[in-house]
Amino acid sequence: MVQLTLFAMQHGMVWVGLGLPDGNNRSTGSGRNVNRLGSYLGAMAQANTDEGIEGMAPADLETARLLGERVAEFAVQRSRVAVVA
Repeated sequence: MVQLTLFAMQHGMVWVGLGLPDGNNRSTGSGRNVNRLGSYLGAMAQANTDEGIEGMAPADLETARLLGERVAEFAVQRSRVAVVA
Protein backbone atom coordinates (compact mmCIF):
# COMPACT_ATOMS: atom_id res chain seq x y z
CA MET A 1 0.00 0.00 0.00
CA VAL A 2 2.87 2.37 0.72
CA GLN A 3 4.20 1.87 -2.82
CA LEU A 4 0.80 2.69 -4.25
CA THR A 5 0.61 5.87 -2.17
CA LEU A 6 4.09 6.96 -3.21
CA PHE A 7 3.30 6.22 -6.85
CA ALA A 8 0.20 8.42 -6.59
CA MET A 9 2.22 11.26 -5.07
CA GLN A 10 4.90 10.97 -7.79
CA HIS A 11 2.23 11.49 -10.42
CA GLY A 12 0.56 14.43 -8.71
CA MET A 13 -2.42 12.41 -7.56
CA VAL A 14 -4.18 12.87 -4.26
CA TRP A 15 -4.76 9.95 -1.94
CA VAL A 16 -7.81 10.28 0.31
CA GLY A 17 -7.37 8.19 3.43
CA LEU A 18 -10.14 6.49 5.33
CA GLY A 19 -10.20 8.96 8.23
CA LEU A 20 -11.75 6.50 10.69
CA PRO A 21 -10.27 5.20 13.95
CA ASP A 22 -9.62 1.50 14.46
CA GLY A 23 -12.92 -0.22 15.05
CA ASN A 24 -12.21 -3.50 16.81
CA ASN A 25 -8.99 -3.19 18.78
CA ARG A 26 -10.27 -3.17 22.36
CA SER A 27 -12.39 -5.34 24.58
CA THR A 28 -15.41 -3.08 24.10
CA GLY A 29 -15.16 -3.27 20.29
CA SER A 30 -16.90 -5.76 18.06
CA GLY A 31 -16.87 -7.07 14.52
CA ARG A 32 -19.76 -4.71 13.81
CA ASN A 33 -17.59 -1.59 14.19
CA VAL A 34 -16.64 0.25 10.99
CA ASN A 35 -12.95 -0.04 10.11
CA ARG A 36 -12.86 -3.20 12.20
CA LEU A 37 -9.62 -4.31 10.48
CA GLY A 38 -7.77 -1.07 11.32
CA SER A 39 -6.87 0.34 7.90
CA TYR A 40 -5.95 3.97 7.31
CA LEU A 41 -4.99 4.16 3.62
CA GLY A 42 -8.19 2.61 2.32
CA ALA A 43 -11.02 0.24 3.03
CA MET A 44 -10.28 -3.42 3.79
CA ALA A 45 -12.64 -6.37 3.96
CA GLN A 46 -12.31 -9.97 5.03
CA ALA A 47 -14.40 -13.06 4.40
CA ASN A 48 -13.76 -16.71 5.18
CA THR A 49 -12.42 -18.55 2.15
CA ASP A 50 -15.31 -21.02 2.16
CA GLU A 51 -17.94 -18.26 2.22
CA GLY A 52 -16.66 -15.87 -0.42
CA ILE A 53 -18.03 -12.35 -0.69
CA GLU A 54 -21.32 -13.41 0.87
CA GLY A 55 -19.46 -13.96 4.15
CA MET A 56 -18.10 -10.42 4.28
CA ALA A 57 -19.04 -8.53 7.44
CA PRO A 58 -21.66 -5.78 6.98
CA ALA A 59 -19.26 -3.46 8.84
CA ASP A 60 -16.73 -3.87 6.01
CA LEU A 61 -19.33 -2.81 3.45
CA GLU A 62 -20.23 0.20 5.61
CA THR A 63 -16.52 1.10 5.88
CA ALA A 64 -16.26 1.05 2.08
CA ARG A 65 -19.38 3.20 1.79
CA LEU A 66 -17.92 5.73 4.24
CA LEU A 67 -14.69 5.88 2.24
CA GLY A 68 -16.70 6.51 -0.94
CA GLU A 69 -18.56 9.29 0.83
CA ARG A 70 -15.28 10.82 2.01
CA VAL A 71 -13.79 10.72 -1.49
CA ALA A 72 -16.95 12.31 -2.94
CA GLU A 73 -16.85 15.10 -0.33
CA PHE A 74 -13.19 15.71 -1.09
CA ALA A 75 -13.92 15.88 -4.83
CA VAL A 76 -16.68 18.44 -4.26
CA GLN A 77 -14.41 20.57 -2.06
CA ARG A 78 -11.60 20.29 -4.58
CA SER A 79 -13.85 21.32 -7.46
CA ARG A 80 -15.00 24.42 -5.54
CA VAL A 81 -11.37 25.44 -4.96
CA ALA A 82 -10.62 24.97 -8.67
CA VAL A 83 -13.55 27.21 -9.64
CA VAL A 84 -12.47 29.97 -7.23
CA ALA A 85 -8.82 29.83 -8.27
